[in-house]
Amino acid sequence: VLKEDIFNLSSYLGLTIHGILGNYFFDSFTVKVNYMNEKITYIRSSRFKGSSWEKIEVTMIDQKPYLFAKINSKVTGSLNTKLIIDCGASHALSLESLNQHTFPVPEPYIDGNLGVGLNGTIQGKISRIEELQIGAFKIKNVLTSYPNYEDIGAKSTVINRNGNLGANILNK
Repeated sequence: VLKEDIFNLSSYLGLTIHGILGNYFFDSFTVKVNYMNEKITYIRSSRFKGSSWEKIEVTMIDQKPYLFAKINSKVTGSLNTKLIIDCGASHALSLESLNQHTFPVPEPYIDGNLGVGLNGTIQGKISRIEELQIGAFKIKNVLTSYPNYEDIGAKSTVINRNGNLGANILNK
């Protein structure tokens, strides 16, 4: 719970932010986020009996959740990526770096303002990748952000992180 909005999140999002759910919450429960109904359901993990679910392996690094996904792009071909999970990010996919360099952007693309982060405005390019695969799930023609490397990728403290998986994919 934020007693004071020190990150100024409320002004960026246009609605009042009362707090942030972090690793300790998600680590303590089995959590279902229903974006359509704007509802979060949580139960004790010991009581959860999922049967028709596919388990997606999530790796915790410095108390942050990462998953491995395969992308297929015109410029990279088929590529395994390491993505941080950010259910608060409104984009689908953001590809920030490849081998500590700028992630190649497929054409056509447009230059744009990608949003606002804790460090200010994020500029970059917007394009599409042909496919994103997470476990057995395959999503075609994914709208993808490519932030300027100097603004995001070069500042990442996690080596070999390729990007960010946002709510527009997680809600699928």
